[in-house]
Amino acid sequence: MKPGSEVLSNSTLMHADRVLEELEQISRSERSSSRFYSQLFQGLSVLLGVKQACVVAAIDVNRWQTIASTQDSHAAIAEERLQQMTSTHETLPLPRWCEWKEDSVLMGSSLQPTDWSLGGLVIELPKTSLHHDPSSSAAVAAITEKLELLEAFAELVHAYQSQHPFTRDEQQILQTRLIAKSLWESKSSVDSNRVLVDGVRCLLDADRVCLLQGSDDRQPSSLIAVSGNQEPQTDARLALALKRLDETPFTRIPNRLQLKYFAVTNEATLAIALAIEPVCNPEVKIASNIANHFLLIEWTDLDRSCSSIPHIAEMVPWLFDAWRTKKSVRPSNRTRNLVRLFIASCCFVGGVLFFLNPTELTIHAQGILQPSEQTLVFAPTDGFVDSIPVSDGQNVLENEVVAVLSSPSLQLQLNQIDSEIALTNQRSEGLNISLNQIRPNQEQAETLASRLAGEIAELQTKQANLDEQRSLIKREIGRLELRSSMEGTIIGWQMETVLENRPVKRGDMLMRIAKLDREWQIETRVADWELGYVLDAISSSVSSNEKLFIAYTLASDAGNRGKGHFVRSSNSLFTQPDGQFLRVLIAPDSPIDNPRMGASVTVSIPCGRHPRWFVWSRSIIDAAYRRFWL
Repeated sequence: MKPGSEVLSNSTLMHADRVLEELEQISRSERSSSRFYSQLFQGLSVLLGVKQACVVAAIDVNRWQTIASTQDSHAAIAEERLQQMTSTHETLPLPRWCEWKEDSVLMGSSLQPTDWSLGGLVIELPKTSLHHDPSSSAAVAAITEKLELLEAFAELVHAYQSQHPFTRDEQQILQTRLIAKSLWESKSSVDSNRVLVDGVRCLLDADRVCLLQGSDDRQPSSLIAVSGNQEPQTDARLALALKRLDETPFTRIPNRLQLKYFAVTNEATLAIALAIEPVCNPEVKIASNIANHFLLIEWTDLDRSCSSIPHIAEMVPWLFDAWRTKKSVRPSNRTRNLVRLFIASCCFVGGVLFFLNPTELTIHAQGILQPSEQTLVFAPTDGFVDSIPVSDGQNVLENEVVAVLSSPSLQLQLNQIDSEIALTNQRSEGLNISLNQIRPNQEQAETLASRLAGEIAELQTKQANLDEQRSLIKREIGRLELRSSMEGTIIGWQMETVLENRPVKRGDMLMRIAKLDREWQIETRVADWELGYVLDAISSSVSSNEKLFIAYTLASDAGNRGKGHFVRSSNSLFTQPDGQFLRVLIAPDSPIDNPRMGASVTVSIPCGRHPRWFVWSRSIIDAAYRRFWL
């Protein structure tokens, strides 16, 4: 960071210095380039608000390779733009440059202050982070500030690469990837030939590379492409090289290369001819007109040739395979576009027909298995369970005692009424005695007798009411002896332990009595937002006088899928914590082996045929309907 910059604010300087110090510490202690570049891109995002960024290295004139990037697409854009700038101006780009695009701004800074010979750092900013008018003073100031920061980051990258330089193998791998990518992206045979010879010359540090076309007897007959400093048409050494190529036998490297080593001139210039075998990859069919191709590689410096020759077998065959495969399978642009259009049209029409094709709409619901004939035994009042004279699985007859309850409150009420009846009788007897002791000649005898007779009548009325209350309580006490309302089997679990001498409240279910030897049924619940499809299916089956068949699967026997039919549904919905539901009864068409009462059942109700797109997206449509319209 340049401390004397007048563009940057103090807060920006402090923040930038802190970020750069952290990156500098990481660069000194961390050998992992991925972690360093990850921190670098994070710092660029925090300070500059960059959208995408990449670090590029110059591997040859007018050729760039991305070392690290946030996105591959941005790396391709940066490499292409640098190549365009270099080819347009015939020089390396300026150390710092800025370019306005439609919705973003592209900026670059070289790793060293003078030029891009070591590569650089390229970023892409959203246009909203700068002023929209590039000519405004505010925009110029903002761009200057960001270029200052970008230059500081680029210097830090240069320092890191100086401390952890690439090895030759790593550089050659990057170069090979770039050249293979360029071969596949080439649009014509001329371009692919030029990329091949330029790439091989760059990889092997050769003075000249020629691509030769051989005849049927594998003798080189014509020159296809050349990369080097001299013109091959007037070069006598090329003619001598072709002659030596005819005279020198090939040295075979299994499965990959055939080589010829020979000296071209008396100046100890070394040349190597490479013949790539067409059978190196049996899965790739090579056309006959490209089977006999040779690469003629020349060095004027024997030291450079000795350092480059060991890498021939490692890299050149892959480039030759990429060039040859691309050359053999490359269709014309018009044919390729027609094929793509045809495939896209077929996919579109097939997709439309596929999604419009009707398929069965199935509503899935949960239910339980239970007997069709059953009754429940409830506690008629609050009290205690005195005894359970039956057990689970026992067969009982109609009107047989199945439970005996006691109610202290009823017994207390009965005792109170008995006490009141006794007091009423005692008082009535006393009034009768007093009435009988009145003498006719006694003063106000008639008035006294009338009053006593009225009190006696009132006590008699009270006595009658108490007797009626006592009979009601006795009837309630009699109901504490619970009897079976039907013949069947007791269904419960450890009733002696769970129920005996335990308090119960009025309405508590004590046990269930069912006829297990009769038909069973499935009681399921259908949610109200799916009820319309089910009711339509039921209505259609009723109008056509056909059964609505429903598939079901027991949770205890998931491997077997049964079939049943609709019986009836309730007239009203019932409320559950997860919504409103309708009860639907389903009768199995075949007996169920070893049925268990209360077993979970999953039913699948067919609700007619609908377009496939509707069936697959129905849950989303229903959710949106409940969210925005209900």
